[in-house]
Amino acid sequence: MNANLEEGMLPATLSAGRMLRIYYLEARCEFLRVLRTPGFAIPTLVFPLMFFLFFGVLFASGPGGMQQAVYTLASLGSFGVIGPGLFGFGVGFALDRGLGWLQVKRASPMPPSAYLLAKVAMSMLFAVLIVVLMFTAAALLAHVRLERSQWLTLAVTLVLGTVPFCALGLAIGAWTKPQASPAVVNHLHAHVVPLRVMVAAAVPAGLPAEVRGDTARLPPGAVGPGRRRRPAGRGGAAACAGPRGLHRVLPASGAARLSP
Repeated sequence: MNANLEEGMLPATLSAGRMLRIYYLEARCEFLRVLRTPGFAIPTLVFPLMFFLFFGVLFASGPGGMQQAVYTLASLGSFGVIGPGLFGFGVGFALDRGLGWLQVKRASPMPPSAYLLAKVAMSMLFAVLIVVLMFTAAALLAHVRLERSQWLTLAVTLVLGTVPFCALGLAIGAWTKPQASPAVVNHLHAHVVPLRVMVAAAVPAGLPAEVRGDTARLPPGAVGPGRRRRPAGRGGAAACAGPRGLHRVLPASGAARLSP
């Protein structure tokens, strides 16, 4: 009896199929809950697409337009996957902690890891939606042409790139007061967004060396094109984003620690 209470009254004989169903239902409910929150869902999905239409379609004309469109796609794609991790995971976790929802979850017959994995799954699903919207706009409006392997590499890198920001969001949600977590995330995001938009507005060669250095030091620079200067175009999608960028950001953000 005591053992069951300590484990959230989860039966020891629960089959693997029922366990997976618990994880699936928790992730599904979490995704639907956040999707039905207009204050989060609309800005998260619309802002990256709006910035891409502005810098990757309207401004990417004339010579070098294809290079700028592909570079902008990778750059603003890395910006887009930040929101679900920081706001959806971090702020949501802090608000749940403040409302006492975590205590309710602990008293329910649910594995403790299901709550965290559901939020990670929610963030990755939102990242998939962002990638689909931006790729569709890039192909139809900016006329970006890449190989299938390049589209796939860029998509996988961006979707997996939201996981380290989930860890950063978890650190913010656990270490800050629930009422202060939105302000902390907004403050962090306010320092990231201007440089990400700035780096998306011009190809790397057209930016001052100081700005290129600043954008490369940001966490999104490890997922996006902040550290690579190879021209983007046909055969250059991997220059904009690739698994190596994800390997650089995972150790930095996986420790779930905030830098001053």
